[in-house]
Amino acid sequence: MNVPSIYKRLAENPDVVDVLGWTFDFEIREPYLLSNDWPILLSEELIVLAEDGSGGAYTILHNVAPDNSSVVFLSSEGQVGQVAEDLTEFLAVMVALPYWRDLLKFSAGGKLEEMRKAVPFLEEETLEDEPEILSKKKLVSKSLKLPTLTDPVQVLFNSVKSGTAVKIKATDGSSYEGLFSTFCVSDNRQWQH
Repeated sequence: MNVPSIYKRLAENPDVVDVLGWTFDFEIREPYLLSNDWPILLSEELIVLAEDGSGGAYTILHNVAPDNSSVVFLSSEGQVGQVAEDLTEFLAVMVALPYWRDLLKFSAGGKLEEMRKAVPFLEEETLEDEPEILSKKKLVSKSLKLPTLTDPVQVLFNSVKSGTAVKIKATDGSSYEGLFSTFCVSDNRQWQH
């Protein structure tokens, strides 16, 4: 099965695989076709490259050259969306924003300014939970030669906002929802100072 060149590089580096799995909740898998293992209906076949701890899947399009395929994330809760133009960009976003899913959760339905408001709170929580996060970010970035994104929040926002051409439905016919959630920063009582 064809995979992006950066996937091959990271799969060959056990230190990076461990850090991505434990710290960034990006557990690489032997690539497989999504339709073989998930009870869903797809408009286009996807290749699973990694999963998260709750059963979500990081995928690329099967019918596109692997290095040119966007990354589509499917959550275990029935959400789906494009998270990057390609795997290299997604890894750079994920390393810069290990809390990227929470940014989408606290986006007030897809508002960039609300996502930016959440960043300082999420940065603080991440440093409390994972004091070694900066050295782990550096290890992954350096090992994989990831680009430095000047505005990773904007990159993530643009990718998710662009949507995905893949239509996914559960076996009961209900469509998967988008990745933006309606929570606002003010909804989190712990962030009220």
